[in-house]
Amino acid sequence: MKLIIVSGFSGAGKTIALHTLEDLGFYTVDNLPIPLLKNFVDLLETTGNNVEKAAIVIDVRNRIYLDEWDKIKNELLRAGHYLQIIFLKASQKTIIKRYKTTRRPHPLGGRFLLKTIKTEKEFLSRIISDNSIIVDTSELTAHELRSKILNIFSQYPRPELIINIVSFGFSRGILTEADLVFDVRFLPNPYFVERLSGLPGNSPQIIKFFQEHEEPSEFLDKTLALLIYLIPKYQKEGKTYLNCGIGCTGGKHRSVYITEELSGLLKTKGFNSEFRHRDLNLELLPQV
Repeated sequence: MKLIIVSGFSGAGKTIALHTLEDLGFYTVDNLPIPLLKNFVDLLETTGNNVEKAAIVIDVRNRIYLDEWDKIKNELLRAGHYLQIIFLKASQKTIIKRYKTTRRPHPLGGRFLLKTIKTEKEFLSRIISDNSIIVDTSELTAHELRSKILNIFSQYPRPELIINIVSFGFSRGILTEADLVFDVRFLPNPYFVERLSGLPGNSPQIIKFFQEHEEPSEFLDKTLALLIYLIPKYQKEGKTYLNCGIGCTGGKHRSVYITEELSGLLKTKGFNSEFRHRDLNLELLPQV
């Protein structure tokens, strides 16, 4: 089994690193007691779940067991497991700043953070080995650290970007979780056509209505081209979800049609696209 031990200073980004490895398909555990590490690996190998790689955070919270690290590590190596240590560090100034921002207590406690950081460094020096990968996160944002971890483990396929296209009505508020929002209130509105007003935007009659106008097709072509340009940029950044909101006035007609059409077009281009309608089944508010 391939084992990645994630260690390093508190506040240096271990949680981000662990979550990134989880996205790469690693079975992840945070703060597993060192004496349980060998039993944990044995368990994964006997469950029949075909777990081939795992990432475990071992840091100063394990300090009462650090004296057993070399023994357990050697047992794992003798059993034929591949073991790699990735150690995250940051400058004292950076760690102090991060703790002031989060206002969380250091795992070692203590009134004086600078002294506590030095004590932590002494504890963790037992984990670092000659083949450890050292990552200094002092100047890295969370996104940059994620990207760096993805590059370090580039032999594993990056998680596929899932594109969620969501229709909504501005009359009920903007889609708060959206990364991108497209306003389609400029399109012809079937709400004002008496025979179409009560039909949903994915009904055959509404679809035919939009296909008889040029604007919806033009908008879809231009938006698809924009997304095809943007998606690789988001993937390079390490993003795993892209939420696109398509908004019209009520969330019943224009946004519904464009959402389903755009999602279908993305699928034809090989992208993993899903869609849903936030307001389609809600009572339609009056439009003016």
